[in-house]
Amino acid sequence: MPSYVNLKTFLIASIALCCCDFARADQRSGKPRLVNDDSGAPSAACDLRFLRANAIFIRAAAHCPRDYMDSRAGFYALAKSRRCVSLGEDKVKSVAMSAMEELDAVVSQQGKAAACRWVDAVEKDIESALP
Repeated sequence: MPSYVNLKTFLIASIALCCCDFARADQRSGKPRLVNDDSGAPSAACDLRFLRANAIFIRAAAHCPRDYMDSRAGFYALAKSRRCVSLGEDKVKSVAMSAMEELDAVVSQQGKAAACRWVDAVEKDIESALP
């Protein structure tokens, strides 16, 4: 059990740091972003479904053979979740932990195969938001 808790803590911290680091890197370097933001607004609103999906895709690596993070939906969810940096580290961790626990509950109740199909549905939802 301790290794599971440490892995989950590591993943949640990684999400929070990743979101913060990407936001800072874009501001400092002017490097191209993964997703074009044509909204015209300096800072678009955070959509928690992308942060949730990003956490689910990361956690799915422990349960599913497919790498959701390397899919178009995975990259899109990651890019969009960067907008949630303004929520603060505690809120980002809370949302990520909740999403990962949601996936873990599906695994424990229905098994890994059903959980991977559930993640497929999350992926399809994110793909429907792709431009």
